[in-house]
Amino acid sequence: MLHERARLGGGYFWYFAALGVFVPYWPPYLAERGFDAVQIGLVMGVFAGMRIVGPPLYAGRADASGRPLALLRAAGLGTVACIAAFPALHSLWAVALALAVYSVLWNGFMSVYDAHVLQRLGDETGRYGLLRLWGSIGFIAASVLAGAWFESAGLTSLPLVLALLVGITAAALAGLPDAAAPRPA
Repeated sequence: MLHERARLGGGYFWYFAALGVFVPYWPPYLAERGFDAVQIGLVMGVFAGMRIVGPPLYAGRADASGRPLALLRAAGLGTVACIAAFPALHSLWAVALALAVYSVLWNGFMSVYDAHVLQRLGDETGRYGLLRLWGSIGFIAASVLAGAWFESAGLTSLPLVLALLVGITAAALAGLPDAAAPRPA
């Protein structure tokens, strides 16, 4: 069970590490690409608005499929595809559309993952906070390290860094048992 808990904590670490890169560095990345403050505000508004859509869509789909981890792995790959498209997109509307899809895929992720973790913990739900703590550590570590990275490599590398972190998040779910699977003793 210790190995499984470490993997569950790793899911939080990598998910929030990706957020730790996206949240502080996405607006400056857009500015560097030539978007003005109003355009950046619009694009970030799209991102925030889609946060309302993602979790209910995920919850319904996860319940209907009975395979929440498969859904999360597919969403991780879809999110990486959105990130890979960003450097090739130049119009405000193309970036906003790609970010809307990215946001639905990425922001719906955590509600389903939380439910999965709580089911896997069973009677040990008191350990949830310790697992979720790894997300805070990931966010802080990635924000700090990314700042140093972007200082030397430049913000144009943001999509590559973000795609790497989202890909690692999806990979961290590989091999985790579905919630319905028997828990190890």
